[in-house]
Amino acid sequence: MTFLSRFTENTTVLIITAAMRGVGYCFLLAVSSAMVSDAVEYGEWKTKIRVEGLTFSMQGFVGTIAAGIVTAVIGWVLNFSKYDGTLSFADTQAGSAVLAIKLLFIAVPFVVGVLNIILLKFYKLDKMYPQIIEDLNKRNGK
Repeated sequence: MTFLSRFTENTTVLIITAAMRGVGYCFLLAVSSAMVSDAVEYGEWKTKIRVEGLTFSMQGFVGTIAAGIVTAVIGWVLNFSKYDGTLSFADTQAGSAVLAIKLLFIAVPFVVGVLNIILLKFYKLDKMYPQIIEDLNKRNGK
């Protein structure tokens, strides 16, 4: 048994890490909602038009489109890796299918997380936000 298989084939570890991903996802949702709210303020500051309904609905729309694309990519990867959905649980999948599933659960989320961290280094709205709110309050007479 290899080092990686001790973790990837252990049901307890999989349940614990799935729970950890779920908790992490809660933080992601909270932060992304706050970022969209900040974008509404920025949009009003930049264009003098407040479009919060459109902005928040686009978040849902883009999320739905992205979920569909990700689901399709997962299906393509499993198909390419010779995954056989007709096999029973006790039957053995092809080695390439097992590897693809492990990569989809481990490597892909890690790479996406690193890319998110890199992209967030370019996010400058937090630094601008106090000035934006001050300007909006002056503009709106508050």
